[in-house]
Amino acid sequence: MASNIQSASSRIHVLEVVGNAIVGGMENSVARLIERLPPQRFSLSVLCPFESPFTDELRGLGAEVYITAMPEDPAWSSIQFACALIKANCVDILHSHLANAHLLAGVAGRLAGKPVLATIHGRQLTSMDLEVHRTANTHLHVVCKQSYFHALGIGVNPAQLHFIANGVDTDVFKPQRKTAGPLRQRFGIPDDAKVVGFVGRLSAEKGPDVFLRTALGVRETSPRTRFLVVGEGPMQKQLHSFIQQFDLAPTVHLVGMQTDMPAVMAEIDVLVSASH
Repeated sequence: MASNIQSASSRIHVLEVVGNAIVGGMENSVARLIERLPPQRFSLSVLCPFESPFTDELRGLGAEVYITAMPEDPAWSSIQFACALIKANCVDILHSHLANAHLLAGVAGRLAGKPVLATIHGRQLTSMDLEVHRTANTHLHVVCKQSYFHALGIGVNPAQLHFIANGVDTDVFKPQRKTAGPLRQRFGIPDDAKVVGFVGRLSAEKGPDVFLRTALGVRETSPRTRFLVVGEGPMQKQLHSFIQQFDLAPTVHLVGMQTDMPAVMAEIDVLVSASH
């Protein structure tokens, strides 16, 4: 890959091709990458499928943001737009996130003669990611060991597979129990009550319904335990109906979107990942 990139004496221009623009873990990962890449070594453009608070955040970080449709079967207009963007901005490397973005970046990168790196944010590759890798000769970056061995098992070229685990900034996130934080005060949770938390997008793949069914069972043996559901998403009404149906309102609280996650974590005794 390095042979196709500009020499170290000039900045490398990276085009981040992002397959969604909601509030989510992938988007947060992209924003933190853009925020922390050293500007003396890299310049950045971002291609997103639509305008949103996420694109506003990226512009606030100093990135040039462009919009084009990114369906799983990309239109020629999107491919043409990506190719023109590569040429106009003298892009050196494309970095994609999610399978639809990988497909667009793979096609555009192959046409423009530029290397493509795809970050796989899940626990395994999709069939589309594998097909694009094979067809467009892209490089893959996975964020967990399971993805790494899954990729090897289905035939990804080891020379084009890179494992870099997701990290946590331990200067920001550290155990610091607060007995009377704003969420406990908001919902009248006693200082000595245990709080179990779910943090994530309220969509099927994240399993918030699994979390609520767990809360229903725990209530029978530990009635003082409280549950916080932090996030927003398409399952919000369904979860609210479940809470009403089983009279969980005194026990389970839908917190909504929160921005100060270190403060939220400090109020939670047990954090649950119910993601599929």
